[in-house]
Amino acid sequence: MVRLTWVNGLGVLTLAVLCLAQWGDARRLRQSLESVRTDNQALAAELATATQSLEAQSDDLERFRQSMNAMRTELGAYQEGADSQDALQASLDAWKGAVEERDLRLRDYENTLTELAAELEQRSEAYNSLAAQYNEVVAELDERTRAYNEAIGQPSG
Repeated sequence: MVRLTWVNGLGVLTLAVLCLAQWGDARRLRQSLESVRTDNQALAAELATATQSLEAQSDDLERFRQSMNAMRTELGAYQEGADSQDALQASLDAWKGAVEERDLRLRDYENTLTELAAELEQRSEAYNSLAAQYNEVVAELDERTRAYNEAIGQPSG
């Protein structure tokens, strides 16, 4: 009987160590999961800001294009005078330069958005992977608890 008590005590001690180890793993997984969630929220906010900026700059580009078209129309009206035509051409060239510069900035913003979207996708995949690992650990703990309860004759609940 004493031997059975020792074996039972050793089993309880082993189970307590196993539970502590699993709880530690679950805690680390939850912390990592929360970190990924925080990063995802930050990236989403950054992506929203960049998207708003891109939309605003797209509107500016459209205004530039409309102005450029208006300048072309004015240029057509003033083609009679060579001096006027030269001045309008210089103005049109300046507008074209401004539009090209704006197009370059828009391409840079588009590249930034693409990079942010890719990073957000990677973070989402990492988050999903951590969630799956966490679920596996919880399922394993439930199974071991159920097996222990069955082994000691307690109903699982």
